Amino acid sequence: YDQIVAISSDPAVYEEGRSTATLQGVRTVAEMTSDYANLYADIAQERRSFHFEDPSAALGQRVLRVGVLVAGEAPRHPASVHIRTLLRLHHPTISNRIITTVVDIDRFLNGARQDFDIMVVQRTAIPPKRTAEFVDVCRDLDIAIVFDIDDDLWALPAESDEYAAYQPALEGLETLARNADAVTVSTHPLHQRMEQFSDSVVTVPNALDERLWFSGLTTASDSRPWARAGLVSHEAGVVKILYYGTATHRLDLELFKPALEEFRSRSGLDVRFVVAGGQPSDDEWFERMPIPPNVRHYPDFVLWLRETARDFDFGVAPLVDNTFNASKSDLKYLEFAAIG
Repeated sequence: YDQIVAISSDPAVYEEGRSTATLQGVRTVAEMTSDYANLYADIAQERRSFHFEDPSAALGQRVLRVGVLVAGEAPRHPASVHIRTLLRLHHPTISNRIITTVVDIDRFLNGARQDFDIMVVQRTAIPPKRTAEFVDVCRDLDIAIVFDIDDDLWALPAESDEYAAYQPALEGLETLARNADAVTVSTHPLHQRMEQFSDSVVTVPNALDERLWFSGLTTASDSRPWARAGLVSHEAGVVKILYYGTATHRLDLELFKPALEEFRSRSGLDVRFVVAGGQPSDDEWFERMPIPPNVRHYPDFVLWLRETARDFDFGVAPLVDNTFNASKSDLKYLEFAAIG
């Protein structure tokens, strides 16, 4: 105590200490919370009076501790992070057998590590220059590596908006795939692609989380701001078409333009094509529906989409016929089917 008082009383000594102090080795609240969750889960598991036998028994009865490396800052991770990783690992059917912790790669490599059994890496969550270091640390700590990828990033067309961004990451992704204990993919074509890097590729198809897609909706239709604004509403003789996606689907969206023009010409109907999100365009061949800032978090977006889509007649999900898109899953089809 006396030393603390002395340091704080001397501005020069205090400033010197503040400039050299680091947080290395200091555990965060999230990490300590995970420690307690792991402890409680272990105790609860040991006190169970009986155990169900299932395929996971080969891993032992101890609760698995899974670290997850994903892109984006919580809670606004990209949709693929939720679909491929977080929703699955937090699903109630496995919550009594697994403890999942989202990990910061810099803190993990700088020594703030936990007793993980498995590290799941989703897409490009690790900076390319740190991939080899990550593999070495996991090997030293006897942590199994699972690498999940849901796009054939090696087949991105040169004219794609994402091409330049992903090219520097490919070498690191190959290193990760070659050293992973398992590589999980979303489709059979992507399975074939990843077999050139790993002999432990497993296809885990994309699926909808029933908690998001099949739960009840309670918002009254007349309370929706987009309906009040008159952007979309049920009108006689009007056909409303919905497209939603990120700006990376610019080429796919443009593919639909001639089909839309032909549909309008041949049907004689008042066809309104509305794009939620997507690529900014100077053309006026579609109406834009901004996605509200408060629904950028994927689970919130799903509920917003389900409400919004009720005002449309059908949805479209065009894809250019190329090698990259050949590895895409049927996720948009499943989502539109769930919306009904």
